[in-house]
Formats: sequence, C-alpha cells, structure tokens
Amino acid sequence: MTGLLSGLHLGADMTGLLSRVQPGADITGLLSGLHPGTDMTGLLYGNGDVWVTSDCKWKLECSSMYIKMEEVRCHEEAVCNLRDGVVSCWCPENMYGDGIAECSPNPCLSMHCPIHSHCVVLDDGGTQCHCSEGYTGDCESCKDIDECLTETHDCTKHFTCSNTPGSYDCNCKAGFTKFGEHCVDDNECELETGLCGEHAKCVNTLGSYECQCCYGYEKGIGLRCVESTEEITTGQKCCVCRGHECSKTGKVCSVEGGVTYNSHADLKIAECEEGREIKIDYQGHCRSSCFDVQCGMYETCGLSLDGAPTCVCAPCTPNEKASGPVCSIKHQTYTSACHFKEKMCEKKLTQTLLPLGTDCEDAEDPVTEWTEWSPCSVACGRGKKTRSREATRELSLVEEEMYALEVSAECFSNPCEDGEHNKADILQFQDCSSTPNV
Repeated sequence: MTGLLSGLHLGADMTGLLSRVQPGADITGLLSGLHPGTDMTGLLYGNGDVWVTSDCKWKLECSSMYIKMEEVRCHEEAVCNLRDGVVSCWCPENMYGDGIAECSPNPCLSMHCPIHSHCVVLDDGGTQCHCSEGYTGDCESCKDIDECLTETHDCTKHFTCSNTPGSYDCNCKAGFTKFGEHCVDDNECELETGLCGEHAKCVNTLGSYECQCCYGYEKGIGLRCVESTEEITTGQKCCVCRGHECSKTGKVCSVEGGVTYNSHADLKIAECEEGREIKIDYQGHCRSSCFDVQCGMYETCGLSLDGAPTCVCAPCTPNEKASGPVCSIKHQTYTSACHFKEKMCEKKLTQTLLPLGTDCEDAEDPVTEWTEWSPCSVACGRGKKTRSREATRELSLVEEEMYALEVSAECFSNPCEDGEHNKADILQFQDCSSTPNV
C-alpha cells in the first residue's frame, strides 16, 4: 500500500484510488499524513465531517490528525445513490435507519402530528412531533417565527423583510428593482417624464429623486417650482428635449470628449444647459476600441487624433460615384449614389435608395391610398377615429417607420339634433342622457 499512496498529494481525488484497495485492508496509518481539509472527492471537508465514497464502499471521517476509513456495506433494504446532495446508503422512503446497520419500518407513518410540525424518530425507536422549520413551540402548538422581528433573516441592503408563514420574503425597497440577487436603484427621472413639472430639473437620488428649481424659480407647493417673488441668483437654465428623437432609448456617445449620455434626450438637454453643440458619435457606451462600436448605416469606425474610436463616413466606391442621378425612398433626387451616401452620413439618416434608374417623378409610394375615416368611437363627446392603408410590397425597416399602415385621430360626436353646439359644449358631456344648457 505504501507505494500505492506515495504519489498521492493533498487535495487529490481518492475515489478511483480506493477502488483498488482490498476490502478489510488497514490503511489508516498510511493516511495519517492527510490533514483535515483535504479534498478527497472533489469537496473540502473539515474536522469531524463524515462522508461515503461514490460507490458506497468506504466511509471516511476527517479527524484532527488523520482520516479514518471504514469499509461499508449497505443494508439489504438500502440502495447506494445521491439524495439531498449526499451520496450514501439510503433506506426506502417507508423505512428509517442509517442504511448500513439498519433499515426498519418507519413508525412515523402511523403518527399524526399537529399542523406546522412533523414526526421525528428518536434514538430509542420512539417518535415525537417537532415544529417544522420556521416555527417554534411545544409538541402541541407550533407558532410562526417572525424572522423579520427577530432579525434572523438574511435580507441585504436595500431589501425589506416581509414575514410569511414559516418563512419570509426579501423585497426591494421603494425606488429599487430586483436584479439578480441585488436591488438596484430606479432612475425615476428616466422612467417617468414630467415628475417635476415646468421650471425644474429632475435629479435622481438613491431610492428616490429630487426636483431642482431653475434660475428665477423657487419651491412651491409639493414638487412644483414657481416664479420667485424675490431676486434669486441661484439655479440653472431650464431645458427640455422636444421631438420624436427625444423618445429614443439607449445610451449614446458624444463626438466631443467621448462622454456617455443615458439617452438622446439627456444629450440634447446637456447641449441646451451648456450652451454648445454636442453631436452624437454612435449609439451605446463610449468605447476604447472599434471592436464594439456600432456606427450608422453609412459610417465606419476609425480612430481620432487622440486614439479614441469615432464613426466617420465610409468612402464611396467608383460605381457609387459614377451612378448618375438616384432617387431615395422619400422621392428625393441626388446627383449620384455617392452624393446620397454622403448626405445620409452627414445627417446620420438611414434612408435607402430605390432601384437604380428610378425617376423620382415617376416613383410611387409602396402603399395604397388611405381609407375613409371610421365613425367616431363614441356617440357623444370625445372619441377616436381610425383609417388604414396597405403595403403594395414588402417594406424595409426604414419604410415601416416612414409609412404607417394605420393612424388614429381625436373626434367629437355631437348628439344634439340642432347641431348648434361647438366642440367646447361637447366636451362638457359626461352622460349622453343629459341635456346641455343652451
């Protein structure tokens, strides 16, 4: 055996090694050099731990000076398998015992325990009801443990503890959202617009937000800022982002200084507050190399003078330069495909060209005419009407944004027979059965 174990290092997996040891062999002395904590089967064990090899032939115990080994033979009623994360000799579900010396009929099968408790087989073979996990009390009455009140929970920072029968839940505090095992701060200023109203800027804080009044305004009722009656020299310029681009989500990287903004709207607001033009270079975080940079349709990534990645217009090919006049999907004529490409890059647009040779004057929209407006959705007051059209061919992604196939508009239905009431009158209607004042 000495030669067999001479090459064994601390931390070695002995499962395969032990399969070559003859049952009954005394190798305790040979293992005296292995200290507690040695990884014997791919796991670390401490002093006093006992485990069984994967084939259930050996039981090992980690002691203060050496590892004790004992040959194991499963009881005839037991089977060797993995249960609850432990490899051992296990008795069937209707029996109890250590699976080695004993597998006896389980007396708990005929034992009835009160609610929130379970049966336990004692060392002398008797039975007793014990409170289930999360409950405490005597054998007759088990009461819920309030882990939140007793501070025996494991809820971490930014979580709140909520007691439940036999357990507890960890929920994120207001102003936070669960992400994996943690609670991350909600940016209320990004999630909801108009929180602070006019004349104020929304500033995110940990778990909440605050409204900072702009120059010339002061805090009024609630979060609103009102024009100051006294001279105020503090505050900042109020800026908002208007237009369809302000609703675009996702971070953007600016051309000047490589600053990352949370959104297109944030960049435009900063541009207004700082009183200078700030151009978008590309979508996403500012990067240190071109590897992950997503440039526009007609751009390519290159390096600036300071070595930072930046999006530049892709050069035209000889064919693009010599293409002659071309027509865009917006029915605008360009002197060449190269001219079109340069303009699209300059304005960071994503339009495409119609087939070469198409004359814009002869080009047709890829959709049919609009249908008539539908009847108003209500019989009285404010409602909605719709109209639609169909695509005459498959639309590109850009065309899908350009050519809506269905639109809606506000409408006002007048229930009065004389038809003399105007829009303001109609908006007063809450119930069609009522008669307006005339």
